[in-house]
Amino acid sequence: MSRSSLSIIAAILCACAPGLDQGPSWHKDVRPIVESKCARECHHQSGVGIVSFDYESTKAFAPLMLAKMDSGEMPPWPPGPASVPLADARTLSKDQIEIFRSWTLSPILGSPSDYKEPQYQARFDPGRDPDFTAMMSTPYKGIQSASDELRCFLVPVRAGSVKAYRLRFGSPQDRYHHAGAQIVSGSVAQTVLASLDGKDGRPGWDCGGGVPEYLANLTHTRVGPDTGYVYPEPFGVSVPPDSWMVLNFHYQPFKQTEPDQSGMDLWYASGPVTAMVLSSFTAPSETPCPTGIDPDPSHACSREYAVAHALVPTSGQQSKGIIDGCGQSLDDYKNLPFGPGQDHFYITGSCIKPVTVSGNITTVGGHAHPNTKSLRIEMERSGSWETILDIPRWSWVWESKYLLENPIKVKASDRMRLTCVYDNGLLAQPSAYTHEYGHDAPAIPPLDPPEYKIWDQRKNASMCIADFDIEPGE
Repeated sequence: MSRSSLSIIAAILCACAPGLDQGPSWHKDVRPIVESKCARECHHQSGVGIVSFDYESTKAFAPLMLAKMDSGEMPPWPPGPASVPLADARTLSKDQIEIFRSWTLSPILGSPSDYKEPQYQARFDPGRDPDFTAMMSTPYKGIQSASDELRCFLVPVRAGSVKAYRLRFGSPQDRYHHAGAQIVSGSVAQTVLASLDGKDGRPGWDCGGGVPEYLANLTHTRVGPDTGYVYPEPFGVSVPPDSWMVLNFHYQPFKQTEPDQSGMDLWYASGPVTAMVLSSFTAPSETPCPTGIDPDPSHACSREYAVAHALVPTSGQQSKGIIDGCGQSLDDYKNLPFGPGQDHFYITGSCIKPVTVSGNITTVGGHAHPNTKSLRIEMERSGSWETILDIPRWSWVWESKYLLENPIKVKASDRMRLTCVYDNGLLAQPSAYTHEYGHDAPAIPPLDPPEYKIWDQRKNASMCIADFDIEPGE
């Protein structure tokens, strides 16, 4: 028998011999990585990821996935290393990337019995079916030409002590930017909100100005992991008798193909609960054009033009109020380094505010619009500033709220600082074709010319918000 024949036989025997390592398999090695870092938040059937990852689709897209892993582009994890430790980080270790790389060369399926489900610190698991579901009564489809739309819907809700909730989306999640709910009294529902509901001939109402006089806020989660929240003991939300719920959605109507009918699943405790505090504050976000503030109110680079074209009529007053409340002035914007031909024109907005209640910060998040380049939230300790959340490369698409691995103890009057950096330069504008900003890259040219931006709910306007969940206590 020839030497080559012996080599082939030996290779076959080795491959078939029981107990020998044949390399990583899908169920044992790769599936836990893909599920925890890719599929849990984005790449599932109703997620924002274009592909839902299982064995077959992962095998088909493995070369592209590996290239994105090697470049650091995927999985997206905006917080930088200056942030405090955050739960369930989507970052990949070098070992995990090498396991995936090895598997792509020989994508073995393996045995389902070898699979071990990933463990999450922020796992959503009430352990039973929901007690009540608050649902939109009528499907809604946004104005197709709009890039974004904030819409509210008044729905019945059961009284009691809410211990957990989960958003129930009627459309794929990439149709929404974020979603939440507020509890309002029966009198507010019947006298204020009922008059708005359907006033424009469509279900719900435009709620860019927010929900007035709400009793409780259920927005611990945005469109992201598990889309729900289980309150730690003894916390929850009390829903008084005769209350109503307002479901609010930030739609991306240009992505809607079918009407949406969404809702919220609710789980109730048998006894009373303690309210958790949702705390937030804003930083100035006005961004003049790089060429300066135009005195002509009809010019897009004038503040008057921005106020007149705001989505919310009171945005001009709100924007100025934020500036004043942070101890600053509109006159401060007159001294920026204006000049023609600036591809990038960076403006910093920052504000310091006291914490409103003593307790433990459990989650932290930021909200900003696509013109934002970075966002940082800091806390003052012993006269120096310590970073809680640092997002050095802000991406509106990947906005989220983060659970702290270790809650941070705070006292009322402790100071927090929020800082956002914006870019209103020539190359930082949305596409003139779609009026959409680029996703992790410049928009499709040609680009819109710069315009003066104020604080407003329009996605192409400007905004900077920090928010926290605080377990009250001494």
